[in-house]
Amino acid sequence: MAQPQFSLRKRLLLWLVLPLLIIWLLSAWWAYQISVQFTNDAYDRSLLNTAMTLSKQIIVSHGIIIAHLPKMALDVLNEDQYDRMYYMINRPNGDLVAGYAGLPLPTILPGPNHHIFFNGQYNGIPVRVVAMTVIPNRYHPKRKVMVELAETLVKRQLMGREILSGLIVPRLASIALTLLLVWYAVSRGLKPLWRLQKEVASRGPQDLEPINILDTPNELVSLVEEFNRLLIEIRQVLAARQRFIADAAHQLRTPLAGLKTQTELALRETDPHELRQVLLLLHHSGERSVHLVNQLLSLARAEPHERKVSFAKLDLLLILREITGEWVPKALDNELDLGFETKIDGPAYVWGNEVLLREMVSNLIDNAIRYTQGGGNVTVHLDRQETNWLVQVEDNGPGIPREEHRRVFDRFYSILGSNRGGSGLGLAIVQEIVQMHHAQVMLESLPEFYGTRVKILIPCYASHD
Repeated sequence: MAQPQFSLRKRLLLWLVLPLLIIWLLSAWWAYQISVQFTNDAYDRSLLNTAMTLSKQIIVSHGIIIAHLPKMALDVLNEDQYDRMYYMINRPNGDLVAGYAGLPLPTILPGPNHHIFFNGQYNGIPVRVVAMTVIPNRYHPKRKVMVELAETLVKRQLMGREILSGLIVPRLASIALTLLLVWYAVSRGLKPLWRLQKEVASRGPQDLEPINILDTPNELVSLVEEFNRLLIEIRQVLAARQRFIADAAHQLRTPLAGLKTQTELALRETDPHELRQVLLLLHHSGERSVHLVNQLLSLARAEPHERKVSFAKLDLLLILREITGEWVPKALDNELDLGFETKIDGPAYVWGNEVLLREMVSNLIDNAIRYTQGGGNVTVHLDRQETNWLVQVEDNGPGIPREEHRRVFDRFYSILGSNRGGSGLGLAIVQEIVQMHHAQVMLESLPEFYGTRVKILIPCYASHD
């Protein structure tokens, strides 16, 4: 047995867990970015405050810019146990006033009393730099200097790692808990499916009772209803098969017993003339048996469980002409006039199965020939009646009493006193085929000249694309 291509549980878990993981990762990344940004902003404000404090130590004395930095102030810059700070004070021409030469310069110089932050490197070490333009003496606005203060990134990196670890641990715990809850929820949600599977698996081949839908979730009701409908159809098919087998066995038993008896008589007969008569009886019995078997096979093809047959666009006019022509020799042997009449001058298209339609017409003609006395007439007609084609097979035989019209469509039913050797299956086969083609069949007695007319209305062809 082929293995399933996927597991419903796995597919549900995949579609539930994968989006959750993506959302968790995005939210963790977003939270990390915001936390790092807030941390950097705090360190930047601290760096700016230190730079402003440093700028206040710059004075102009006798026209000369001097950075008056007490030793205590310099010690403050280097008292951090993690990071080092570097400062640089430059004149507009680039001359160093004080500090460490070689600090990275901003790409855009800040305006007076403005500042700018940027990242750079000093002696190969990454640093965060704040640069600001300072006017030490408002009376000499042209005497301005640029103050830069750089700090290494050790504390920032440590804080980033702490934030990341602080986010990862609870996130992993929440992910594990959520996965457990999702797995539990999916398992609970799929329990009705497992119960349904167990109920079906526990049934035997003869247990075709419908499944109870009272405890079935709404999402499975349609599936269970369709399954119950299938069970009903299977039960009907099995019943029809059992009925068919029983009827066939009953009907075949009698002719086979007759053949056996006649064969025994032939074996004991010594008179050639009497032997010939017995052999003629054997021949007729064999013909009846063959006819019965053929009709049983036709009925089997027309049974409900055999209805998955191919349909196509067919010309009913062509089929009627061909079948009527095929039965002309049989009609002549029975001294009957068999003809075909129609006013249709073009094709008569229907949507059907050619083999079954030919079987239907053959059974109608066979019945008409079988029950019409010598010298009689059998006529096949084709006309148009609104959206249907009207097929009529008419004979002037003894007719069928009105009270028998319904019963003649029953299997193995023959009219009492007909004595024509029929199997009682012809019209039963016709009815099965008619139902398969969504057509209608009717019987009419013809009191004006006795006889019977069988009428079949078959829908005209419409597009089945």
